[in-house]
Amino acid sequence: MTTNAYRPEVGKTIFVSLSDNTPILITVTGYSYHSYLKEDVIEFTRKNGENNWTSLDNNTFYHEVPVDAKYLYFLIFEYSNFMESSEGHIEGFFFTPEEAFSHLQAIKTGEVKPTYTSSAEFQEYFVEVREVD
Repeated sequence: MTTNAYRPEVGKTIFVSLSDNTPILITVTGYSYHSYLKEDVIEFTRKNGENNWTSLDNNTFYHEVPVDAKYLYFLIFEYSNFMESSEGHIEGFFFTPEEAFSHLQAIKTGEVKPTYTSSAEFQEYFVEVREVD
């Protein structure tokens, strides 16, 4: 995994998390200078064919993840109090079920500190599987 300093070559297909959001699969189509932002931007096509661009800042590129990965595994922390609707928080996203369950186990044993905690009466973690967008 690499961050801002990494610039994938034009034509490369790669997973990227834009501003810490869910990773998406893109193909880099170019780079240009954005006069309003006064910085370079990356231009890309998403898996669904949509063309877009974004600042190079605050992105994480997952160059080690195979582009044929079909699923993302979300570790979700859900919590609620008696007779209240539940709320959820994404603890992390992973490209293999082993990574997701390993992280869950590390939280349960205290090896890893969760990113979100709650004093709610009912709390649980679960892994949700989503198709790559």
